[in-house]
Amino acid sequence: MTRGVVATRALGATGIAPTVVGIGTSAPSSMPGSYGYSIDAAEAAEALDGLLEGPSTFVDTDANFGGGRGEQRIGAALARGRGASITIATKVDGDAASGRFDGSQVLRSAEESLHRLGVARVPLLHLHDPENVGFDASMAPGGPVEALARLRDDGVAGSIDVAGGSAADLGSGVINAAHFGGGLLAHTTGRIDSYGYRPVSAALAQARDVMRAACARFDAPLAAAALQFSTRDRRIHTTIVRMSRPSGATPTQELLDTCIPDELWVELDTLTSTGGVSK
Repeated sequence: MTRGVVATRALGATGIAPTVVGIGTSAPSSMPGSYGYSIDAAEAAEALDGLLEGPSTFVDTDANFGGGRGEQRIGAALARGRGASITIATKVDGDAASGRFDGSQVLRSAEESLHRLGVARVPLLHLHDPENVGFDASMAPGGPVEALARLRDDGVAGSIDVAGGSAADLGSGVINAAHFGGGLLAHTTGRIDSYGYRPVSAALAQARDVMRAACARFDAPLAAAALQFSTRDRRIHTTIVRMSRPSGATPTQELLDTCIPDELWVELDTLTSTGGVSK
């Protein structure tokens, strides 16, 4: 891969300097209900072996990816000696069956993740979607945040963070995993019917079409502009790109290498800043 991927940015005060493009691992976890296809263990192993030895050194995973299969497959790759220099970020989640998401569940989720990954600690541990719990319950004594802080203080997590919702302007590191809007800005035919886990409105679909038309006039895919819109923003320290198939690194690099003229950035910035894309 080339210059865009190997550049790094400091992630807040964590001491971590991820590559500006990180590796998303939901697809090699094999989640056919989400993506419409399966990836077997051999395919995932081949893909992860290559990705973990590539120039992107930041890996995002989740206890719930494939019901834990994603972490297991990453752990197997690490056991094969892959990814010696990678930084792994994973997330503690609520109990999938009961929905319970208290302090004890956070500790249990972290323990299970470490076991699947085959590691004693992770550099970064996220509290996943705490908006589903609510602020008061999250911050309550014995609650998820207290447990997460304990994991950090005990050395299980190098740094802790929140995954989900809007970013606060507190000098924090920012990780963007939604640069394609759930596929809305990446799909070439426009047949995506959800955005942010909600149905796509007519205004939003029109906005997408206007931006796609602007990109077409400059012979640039909308997906390339969407990805580079994230990576060129210095407030975003890494952008997580989901590998939709084992060969997914190649089209990602092609999007990063696409030339986006200044004139197109000006037009896109004008459209998004004035709200003109929804009219």
